[in-house]
Amino acid sequence: MNQGISKYVQITANFGILCGLILVGVQIREATRIAEAQFSYDAYTVAIESQSIVIGEHMGAAWAKAKVNSLDLTDHDLVVIEAFLIREWLHNVQQLQLINAGFGSSSNLDVSANKWVYAYLGNTTALRWWKNTRVDAFFVGMNPELKERIDTVIDEFDGELSNYHAEGLRSLRSD
Repeated sequence: MNQGISKYVQITANFGILCGLILVGVQIREATRIAEAQFSYDAYTVAIESQSIVIGEHMGAAWAKAKVNSLDLTDHDLVVIEAFLIREWLHNVQQLQLINAGFGSSSNLDVSANKWVYAYLGNTTALRWWKNTRVDAFFVGMNPELKERIDTVIDEFDGELSNYHAEGLRSLRSD
């Protein structure tokens, strides 16, 4: 009888050890996933902060010129606007990568693309940046699906996007 209890205890202990090892493996995998997400997040944060340094305190004036009359933009304004657009793109991709890694609510490319088009690309300067001066290598590995969706939304505007911000501002001035 003592041997029967001993075997039962030994089997139960071995099963407990096996369950413990499986749990440790799951915890290691989860810790690795969190560490990878943190490294990616930190890399984007450094890039975002470097663009923020370029932007400094000049974004408001440069963005206002871009929205109203892009002919008034200086070279300095253009650099600030480019840094702003790069920063916002990196921030968006950073957020989408966290969501895709399972840290956050589900990603909706249509919402992200529409936000980008309406908030950032509704003036001739930003639209030119998106269409002409960007280097496609900049977007490699940075959510190509979002890039394609933004291009689709821009095409749906059929040429009206370049004055989107200016028209909105003009409507504020008139009744």
